[in-house]
Amino acid sequence: LKETKISKGGNPAFGYGAIRSSYIAYIANFPDSTIWAFGSRALYRYNDKGDLLRGQTTRGYCRTIMVDDSIIYAGGRTGLSLYDHDFNFISEREEFSDFKISNILDLNDSTLIITTIGNGFLLVNKHTWSIKEYNKKNKFISDYIHAAVMIDSSLWLGTEKGAVEVSANSLLNNNPKFQLLTKR
Repeated sequence: LKETKISKGGNPAFGYGAIRSSYIAYIANFPDSTIWAFGSRALYRYNDKGDLLRGQTTRGYCRTIMVDDSIIYAGGRTGLSLYDHDFNFISEREEFSDFKISNILDLNDSTLIITTIGNGFLLVNKHTWSIKEYNKKNKFISDYIHAAVMIDSSLWLGTEKGAVEVSANSLLNNNPKFQLLTKR
């Protein structure tokens, strides 16, 4: 995908002139075969051929996104913003205003995993917004999570201490068994 595809001569998806930047901070492929990208204070949605389906300016810079059936979760330099699938702003979640969010993942239908730079990671109930924290003060070895991925039923985390693996079920049962996979 090339941002330059939409930066020449204006962009009807935005209803005004061309997007002048080629900076993309985050890009992800989703199960519906669309590609979502954030960059330059804008959100883009492409089809699998690289054609722009939609573009929208956002309220701020975004570091990571996660899209589920009804909500776009956007983690910024700090904070978490919610948008609907038509890119309409829903809200800023106040409880995340001081968090530098590095990744947002679905653990299951009702639980998000939000990783941070400086505050470990959080399990967040999507319906009640209750939070369970894992960091140096709360059952985890690191406050800095730089990468995260779900593989089958395991969560893999890239930290400044190394790679860590934990089963999703152990997290959901509030009895995580973290395995540090790299040695110093």
